[in-house]
Amino acid sequence: MTPALPAQPRLRSRLSAWLSPAYPSEMALAPPPAARTDTAGSAEAALYAEIGEFLFTHHLPLGADTFGVVLDYLRGDDPALVAAIRDRLRGAGRLDAAFVRWLAESRSGAVRPAMVAQMADGLSMQLARCLQLLGQSCTSAQDYGSALDLEAQRMTGSDEDTIGRLIELTVQAVATSRQMAEQLDETRRETSQLRDNLDRARRVAEQDHLTGLINRRGFDARLRARAEAEAAHDPPWCVALCDIDNFKAINDRHGHDAGDRVLKLVARALKTDLGKAAVVGRHGGEEFACLFPDSSAEAAFANLDAVRESIAARSLVNRDTGEQIGALTISIGLAEVRGDPIQAMRDADTALYHAKRTGKNRVVTTTLAMG
Repeated sequence: MTPALPAQPRLRSRLSAWLSPAYPSEMALAPPPAARTDTAGSAEAALYAEIGEFLFTHHLPLGADTFGVVLDYLRGDDPALVAAIRDRLRGAGRLDAAFVRWLAESRSGAVRPAMVAQMADGLSMQLARCLQLLGQSCTSAQDYGSALDLEAQRMTGSDEDTIGRLIELTVQAVATSRQMAEQLDETRRETSQLRDNLDRARRVAEQDHLTGLINRRGFDARLRARAEAEAAHDPPWCVALCDIDNFKAINDRHGHDAGDRVLKLVARALKTDLGKAAVVGRHGGEEFACLFPDSSAEAAFANLDAVRESIAARSLVNRDTGEQIGALTISIGLAEVRGDPIQAMRDADTALYHAKRTGKNRVVTTTLAMG
């Protein structure tokens, strides 16, 4: 077996390979292989070398924010960040400084899974403390009751010592109860704060930071909730997938900043025009998902087609360069939910594919796509 090269020679070797026309561009897109060293120190050195290779490959500037983004990507510490980078690599083939800067800014306010886990652990500890205090309170009350019964059996009409002991037991019980109440109140406040933090964490974890819509996780949660409530609702309901036509060409010609503004525009149009009739989320990349919890396929089709026409009527200009972007269109696949919502999402995806294949800029239902 050929021994692994030390970090720096290996880096120089790969730098030389990049200068060769035969170097496959796909190599730049793949996450690095697992560490090939035996000790913690050498593994860390190898990781830094991989970071340097990644920065060089994508022509990214050196900086703390850039380094942090690449480090989390290579180690897989932030699943949302890993997914975002992989989506961008699949679409554009390479990262740029503006996109990495946006990722760094998005991460600054994000709540990571480790933070959620930490808050959940804290809440669990507080709840365990509450149960412990309640148990101690019950034990104290039982002990007090047993002591009172014993003293009552001993008590005679003139037994002042017994009366004194009863008074002393009562005072102790009151003091213990007050202490328990204070501890329970403090634990209640801390538990309430942890619950608020967890609620905030869930909201942040389900938000797409670019468009302000819910992300795929948030959309899937609402889809599950609607499916579980299906028995209580007579009206039919639908799901749809919407995809921006020729979005990669917009990114390639006008840059990712312009592409991000297009994503925001479509997100705002779907959210505003569909209103309360639908839950809208960003499903990934340039794809959006819509949940119509109380709409028939006919009603959902009419609403979606109106949004499609409204978007297509716009003529866009790149505000950075003044260059015409031109008309913007979206393709939409629509499916009625009949039992399994996951299957309905697959059906909507099939309908979306049919819309793309038959000319784009249209709404296609599963009936037409599978007919």
